[in-house]
Amino acid sequence: MAQKDSGVSEDMKTLVTILLLIFVFPIGFIVMWAWPRWKTWVKLLVSLPTILIFLFALFIFLAVVAAPSTQIKRAECTKNCATYSEVQKPACITECMSE
Repeated sequence: MAQKDSGVSEDMKTLVTILLLIFVFPIGFIVMWAWPRWKTWVKLLVSLPTILIFLFALFIFLAVVAAPSTQIKRAECTKNCATYSEVQKPACITECMSE
């Protein structure tokens, strides 16, 4: 069965999609993949910066989330090993960090 034409030209779909991408990005992104008949490589090219930004933000988020716990653990170990001599302190901290 033939698909019913919505009555909207491809030029109008392209214009609406571009405006949505600029002004209402998340919705424009979804519309870009669903509505106009753009070639897949064009959609991928438009999507690539978004994917890269998302992956970069995810990497930064994970780095920030992981780093404080390590620093807190190091501070606790340093506090617990304060009574050791300066020669023994690094070994104590290393052992504490590995637990």
